[in-house]
Amino acid sequence: MCEKSKEYKETVNRVKDLIKKRKRHLFEKLPVVHKIDDGVSIRFFSAWSNSKYHKGVKYRKIDSIDNSGDKNYLAFLPKGTYINIRKHDYSECLICLDGKISLDIDGQIMTLDSFTEKCIKPNVEHSGKALVDTYIVVKIL
Repeated sequence: MCEKSKEYKETVNRVKDLIKKRKRHLFEKLPVVHKIDDGVSIRFFSAWSNSKYHKGVKYRKIDSIDNSGDKNYLAFLPKGTYINIRKHDYSECLICLDGKISLDIDGQIMTLDSFTEKCIKPNVEHSGKALVDTYIVVKIL
């Protein structure tokens, strides 16, 4: 009976090790579970790109059926992500779909919450910080 018990324990330990290994692999593929106003969303970012400017930021271009020249993006900013000070020669509008982001636009501090928008004129310095996990649409005009 002791021999079966030892064999049983070894088998159980091997199974546990395999489960742990598989769980680690799965969690590398799955994102964090995001809570949004209407419930919980689990987002797979497999078709999303990583931002080359901001660690952790994922984005995806929104294709326009009407105008292939449109430049609209959906972005996910994890809590604590900083958007470095920048300015460019075009206008852009930021639409917060879910979350909260603090913006510094030419020295004026403001907060975008879910379902709010702020447009930024060309050549105006701006930066930001995601206060919680945040989804935004960036419309380049």
